[in-house]
Amino acid sequence: MRIRTFFNPESDKKGLTGALSDDYVTVMLQRYDTLKSLSLLAFAVAGGALLAAPAAAEADCQHLRGSMSSLTDYVTHSTDCVEGAQSLIADTEIALAEEVNAARETLGLAPLQRREGLDMAARVHALDMSDRNYLAHRDPEGRDHLYRIRAFDRSILVGDFGANVIKVPARYSGRDILNSMGQDEANAFNLIRDSFTDMGIGVIEKDNALYVVITFADVEGQLDQPVPLSPGASQSLKAKLDGPLRPVKWALNDMTTGERLRIGHGQRLRPVRLGQDDAVGISIVAEAGLTEITLKGPMITGR
Repeated sequence: MRIRTFFNPESDKKGLTGALSDDYVTVMLQRYDTLKSLSLLAFAVAGGALLAAPAAAEADCQHLRGSMSSLTDYVTHSTDCVEGAQSLIADTEIALAEEVNAARETLGLAPLQRREGLDMAARVHALDMSDRNYLAHRDPEGRDHLYRIRAFDRSILVGDFGANVIKVPARYSGRDILNSMGQDEANAFNLIRDSFTDMGIGVIEKDNALYVVITFADVEGQLDQPVPLSPGASQSLKAKLDGPLRPVKWALNDMTTGERLRIGHGQRLRPVRLGQDDAVGISIVAEAGLTEITLKGPMITGR
């Protein structure tokens, strides 16, 4: 059972200290040790090679992510840029994660688990903002946090999601960053939302400033193995869902138009032909009692 957090909008006047005090928040401890239910997904994509590995990216990352047209190029080049970035401040990421969970612990909330795919989504956005000198939840090409989550985490099944984006002086510690986030009502609320289970953090330093992104997700399940960006002719996957959730149907949706390309009520979806510039998202419609939710899974593309 999920017990929602009650948040007083007046708390933003107090900053994070006020936002996380008992005077402003009423919280009940929730349990995350629910049993997992198993379901199967099988889908086919015409074209593409099973577990195909894209070519290595160029070393020059300035404006690189903005120029990438295909999902494969975007993910591959962005990942290589982050892995080679000298401006990534891992120590501050660790300190910020500890501060977030310490604040949640004082409220009896479960800690947020750091997840590699969410880390990459946050780091790519932080690096891109520092490269192109902007501060926003969407990049100039319109890619938002959910797009990045589905692009860089290859096994996640997400219900709710959110993100905090902030730019602060380079001297700021993890606690300083947390306190700054607490000055904004929406950011403070994300930090203590009991529906979130996982997070990813990206901290990039440039020109005496830190570009900080925290990506939050309510992980309702995950695929038993990462799905490749460009799957083979046919691939079967198992999905583990949170205990009360039961899968009803599977679908592939066009990420640009939202059009549902394929839908299946059983264990198999019919083939769909994808081009190199096409990107579709795997989604699962699941139900728990009378409640029905759509879980967002990874994106896939043709070669």
